[in-house]
Amino acid sequence: MFDTTAQRRNIVGALLSAILVIGAYLLSTGTALQRVDFLFYDYLLAWREHRISDQVVVVAIDDESLKRLGRWPWSRRTHAELLDRLTAMQARAVGFDVLFAEQQTDDPLADDLFAGAIARNGKTVLAVAPSNPASGRPIDEVLPIAPLAESAAGLGHVDIELDTDGLCRSFYLRAGLGEAHWPAFSLAVLKAVDDLEEAARFDDA
Repeated sequence: MFDTTAQRRNIVGALLSAILVIGAYLLSTGTALQRVDFLFYDYLLAWREHRISDQVVVVAIDDESLKRLGRWPWSRRTHAELLDRLTAMQARAVGFDVLFAEQQTDDPLADDLFAGAIARNGKTVLAVAPSNPASGRPIDEVLPIAPLAESAAGLGHVDIELDTDGLCRSFYLRAGLGEAHWPAFSLAVLKAVDDLEEAARFDDA
């Protein structure tokens, strides 16, 4: 005679094993575990202290600015005036998180005026970003035009990686095509400050 109790146990055990294997496979290949990980990470992050330095000022291109200065893009003359103001206020470093990849064709002198303001400031960082090419074409780097790039204290990348839920929780400290040669934008701005402080210490020695 067959032991029906043992058979039932074996069947139940086999079913449970199969369910666990299938469940583990679905969790590992799907986004369920990742979503749980994101929730847990965001929950822990909310408990950390986030204090913005009072030495950092964000000059935003917001609706009020557009109302006063006109629609975007603004003339490079406007950027030059802004930068000269920041220079007069002795800003320790300035980062323009704006891509200046093309010349301003409607005002041939505007780019030269902006390049001059960048040179006078001496600690301005400009942005670099990967291109968004059409299908089938390789990715390229979007750099500032030569007069602006040559006048800048440094260039920093503004490439960010989005998680599967559309949020950005991290970025590369260095990035670039072929090799990671561009520092992150904020790191490039910080480096501009550090280089100035190193130069000041050298001059005082």
